[in-house]
Amino acid sequence: MSGRTRHSVLPDYREFAEGFDVLDDVEGQPSVETAAGEVGLLLQGESAQAHVIEQPPWLITSCDHATESIILTLSGQWVLRADEETRRLMTEGSVFWFASGVPAGFEVPFEEPATILVFKSEKREDTPEAFADRLLEQAEASGPASILELPADHPAVEFGREVNEDFPA
Repeated sequence: MSGRTRHSVLPDYREFAEGFDVLDDVEGQPSVETAAGEVGLLLQGESAQAHVIEQPPWLITSCDHATESIILTLSGQWVLRADEETRRLMTEGSVFWFASGVPAGFEVPFEEPATILVFKSEKREDTPEAFADRLLEQAEASGPASILELPADHPAVEFGREVNEDFPA
């Protein structure tokens, strides 16, 4: 393990009033490096939660979440993959929804990271501590995969070249 504890990866939010939690700034909150990038919990409500992911340059990853999500691109550019052939460039301000149980892919064919805000309709874990424990478990898995390690004819590489004129040859 990285030496981090669950308490070192919990967000710095405060109860504003009964039934209100406030996080003053999304940036700078604790996070854990996972295969999807730097993931940090922001807030958990009674039945929903929000977390942020900073996706590193050249990332390629897939996920299949048990809950639906709405995802807002806070900064940077990245590619949403619905299947091996269906891709869409997402830019700052782009927002999308995906259903529960639907596989999705995330690719960053750029030299700059992209940051996304994820709103989940249901909590996977009951507490922020349980979310932190899951992040710490994921941190022990392999790190992010790189588009640059794929064959030149891979669809992610081909689309990367379409959306990024500076994509490495």
